[in-house]
Amino acid sequence: MQISGGNINSVASNSGKSGDISISAADSFKVVNGANINAKSEGTGNAGTISITAKNGEISGAEVNSSTQNRGIAGEIVFKVANSFDLKSAIINTNTSGEANGGKISISAKKLQMLDGSSIRSNASNIGRGGDIDLQIGSLLLLRGQNSQNSRSFISTNAVSGSGNGGNITINIPNGFIVTLPNENSDITANAFSGGGGNIKITSVSNFFIEQRSREDLIRLLGTTDPNQLNPEKLSTNDITAFSQISPTLEGQVILNTLYLDPSKEFVELPTLPVDISALIDTSCAAFAEGEGNKFNVTGRGGLPPSPNEPLSTDVLWTDTRTRAITTQQQGKHEPTTKPQSKPEAIKIAPATGWVFNGKGEVTLISHASNSNGIATPPASCPKR
Repeated sequence: MQISGGNINSVASNSGKSGDISISAADSFKVVNGANINAKSEGTGNAGTISITAKNGEISGAEVNSSTQNRGIAGEIVFKVANSFDLKSAIINTNTSGEANGGKISISAKKLQMLDGSSIRSNASNIGRGGDIDLQIGSLLLLRGQNSQNSRSFISTNAVSGSGNGGNITINIPNGFIVTLPNENSDITANAFSGGGGNIKITSVSNFFIEQRSREDLIRLLGTTDPNQLNPEKLSTNDITAFSQISPTLEGQVILNTLYLDPSKEFVELPTLPVDISALIDTSCAAFAEGEGNKFNVTGRGGLPPSPNEPLSTDVLWTDTRTRAITTQQQGKHEPTTKPQSKPEAIKIAPATGWVFNGKGEVTLISHASNSNGIATPPASCPKR
């Protein structure tokens, strides 16, 4: 869907509320070449709501407005973009110049790129309060400033005049970054002139080239205490501010939840002048007084060679004395092991080969004949008698 050079208007000029505008694109939507989408109130009624949903979005050289100029409340603008949302010289505006508050701006996208002097703003210029801005970004919020007209990219919910307070800004990029380039004056502000500053809460992995500044910082950098001059727009740096230009006690709150810690911030700058080591050496010791000087003795087998010019030798050993103590302790507790009792050998039975008479005249069988004990039996081979 593309709107080029034309307008979509819903304007209330009296007490009634202007109508709502809702756009749902199946793929992408583009608002380019001076086209405008307006849901404004020029009377006492409230401005309408503008809601746009698409996969990708682009607003280039165009505006989306839901503002009010009287007692009516500025409307709400809602963008729901699945992927990339690009703003090029674009304005998203829910300002109020009457008595009511500015409208709310809500944007959700994977990437939001603000290029060539684009702005998201919900400012108040009377007694009303600046509107709230809520950005839910997946990976990247890019603010690139100055184009050929020397304009800048910024996000603001300021009470630029009158007694109103600044609005609130919430930027949530838990898995991504806010990226700006140095000295492009890309600011995020929730300031007030005589009222109180708003609140800014930013959650991101890291922020590049953009810095939080207080009212005292602007006084120091601009060199003035004139409230009309305490405007971060007058600095070329990229600033995050939420303060009151007139009252230092009405300063708002800026909370930066940065998940990434920059290790360079913890560096310690070392002195550039060399240290005079003569003041660090004690020359009053007795060794110098006796003229012997210092000595370095190597005894036994250690970890150093006899001379600094010699390499470490292979006989330089290291022994863990704890192991030796443990081994000795274990050996002291050694108990002799008892050998298991051996089974008695079984008595072998040999066949009888003869017989004899013992001293009682009894016949005793023997395995071999013995001539020392009386009468023996005749060999088995002898014939019977």
